[in-house]
Amino acid sequence: MHSLKKSIKRTMRAIRGYALKGSGLILATTITAACYLGSTTSSLSVDIANCANQYNGLLTAEDKEKFRRGSYFVNSNGNLVAAGMCAALDNKLVGYNQEAQAIYDMARYKSIGITEDMVEISKSLGVELQGLEHSVKTASSVISKIERKADKDVKNGVVPKKDFQYVADMGDLVRFTQVGKHDSMAANTLKTIAELKDRGYTITEVDNKYLNKEGRYKAIHINAVSPDGQSFELQVHSDKSMEANNATHVLYEEWRNVSTSAERKAELFAEIKAIYDALPVPRGIENITGVLCA
Repeated sequence: MHSLKKSIKRTMRAIRGYALKGSGLILATTITAACYLGSTTSSLSVDIANCANQYNGLLTAEDKEKFRRGSYFVNSNGNLVAAGMCAALDNKLVGYNQEAQAIYDMARYKSIGITEDMVEISKSLGVELQGLEHSVKTASSVISKIERKADKDVKNGVVPKKDFQYVADMGDLVRFTQVGKHDSMAANTLKTIAELKDRGYTITEVDNKYLNKEGRYKAIHINAVSPDGQSFELQVHSDKSMEANNATHVLYEEWRNVSTSAERKAELFAEIKAIYDALPVPRGIENITGVLCA
């Protein structure tokens, strides 16, 4: 515990110069780094639970109240969790070159400021950022995505890219999921885009999955670039679409597995699509188009 406290103090000194505006995120980021430094067990879920228990013991009652008022750093088990915690515990691209690792590490670092902005925007809209502990893709997920992309290129007769190029092309190394009321989805999307632009972000793509009648999935995906050049993805969901997302998660994981047969993929696609197609159309959703990038 003493070494963990020392790690927190060292990390706090290191990030004070980053000019974050919110003390809550500074603490959350500090805890994330400290948990990484102290993490040694093999099971990721056990690591997260142990880590959360460790730093819960280091927070004052006032600190805890700050977190709970925002509700953004309390997981389903009631433990306070830090944004990007899962990546803090799983961040080594084992077997890949230093260029790939450097790109990944920079994304983790730049996610700090983006997270603060996303938390402030979401709080101002009265919506929730869910799964902030997953706001940075884990190294294991990055490796899995590299393998899927390379496999697809080979099957299509395309020469696979270098490792670092696949990592550099991943627009979702940093990612967020915003959840509000179903009929407020369009309005929340417009307000979020406006807020991001006001803060100096560039919107590069607005993909409204509701407009694709043949698609298997429904949400709004926004790709953006932070003022310091970090690409990230924001998925805008509603309470209803998240229910569909949770109901289809296992099916989706099987569908995207490279070993799943084409026949089985077709069955899974149809099953997932039927669940999303049952969702009511959110009010004003047709107004969310790519023109919002301008």
